[in-house]
Amino acid sequence: MSWKAHDDSILTISSIHNHLLTHSRDNTIKIWEETNQKMECVLEMPCNCLNFSNVCVIQELVITPASVNSNNLDIYRIGSDWKITRLITDANIHQLVNKNAGVIIEDGDSIGGSRGDFGIIMKIVYLNNSIYVGYESGDIVGLQLIEPDATTVQTGKTDKLVINKSAKLVVKFHDSSNRPNPIICLSSLNNSLVSGSTTNKVFIYNESVEVMKLKHSGVQSIVDYDPKNLIIGFWNGEVYYGDDVIIRRDLPVVGQEDKSKTTRKLTFMTLLKPSDNTQTVTRKYSSLIKSKKIFTTSVLLVGFEDGSIIGYSV
Repeated sequence: MSWKAHDDSILTISSIHNHLLTHSRDNTIKIWEETNQKMECVLEMPCNCLNFSNVCVIQELVITPASVNSNNLDIYRIGSDWKITRLITDANIHQLVNKNAGVIIEDGDSIGGSRGDFGIIMKIVYLNNSIYVGYESGDIVGLQLIEPDATTVQTGKTDKLVINKSAKLVVKFHDSSNRPNPIICLSSLNNSLVSGSTTNKVFIYNESVEVMKLKHSGVQSIVDYDPKNLIIGFWNGEVYYGDDVIIRRDLPVVGQEDKSKTTRKLTFMTLLKPSDNTQTVTRKYSSLIKSKKIFTTSVLLVGFEDGSIIGYSV
């Protein structure tokens, strides 16, 4: 199925509370549900899209570039009632790295935001309980989010005072193998971090850094498909699985667009894998696909610069 989700390039396709979440260069994050076989937006929130970064969803948390500075981070909690709470505001990760790995920065600190840093955030991914942030400079920083439990103090026989503590970020990883090329994509392979840039190289971070050389430059998106291979999408719209081409440049036309413009820039990919439990799959993916027959195969969702999303059986 396909629909016009945004008015500009698709940067993120994810899910939250069993709903589809999309994010675009049109400065919005939208949450969707299926109504009468049509996708309806149930929540829309503004998001800083001055850079090309995705947003990262971890259960009910959404990690975004800061609303006031594209170099810094904001972290939100979106409840199942669609209530939005900001946990981290304008976190300066460059300053945190320079202080020392392991130093804690708390929400509300005066952290500044000069240009003498990693540049704007380019990509965010969550892996092995860490948040990895890729920057314009080619640096990658791994962070741990700490949410202290609230403290309850008895103030009387029947009265209690609940003290909420601020969420915190701790540096766990820092790498600059991609310098001076900006981080374009972050993914995983066998639970190892993978990064791609404007070159024809993909870096795999195990105990040491491995380098995978590709046939083409301009890696735009990387998806972990199986333990041995990655699905790699390039700027020109082509998608490769190993040495095989999955998608060529000629693409289906969506809506009332000019049929002569069949070559569109790929901006984002995500893979929906089938579940062994048919009922679970129906609940989880009913807002994404029309036919239950497709539940038996993996679905590659590809976002393009014109705001369209197209699904492919893999």
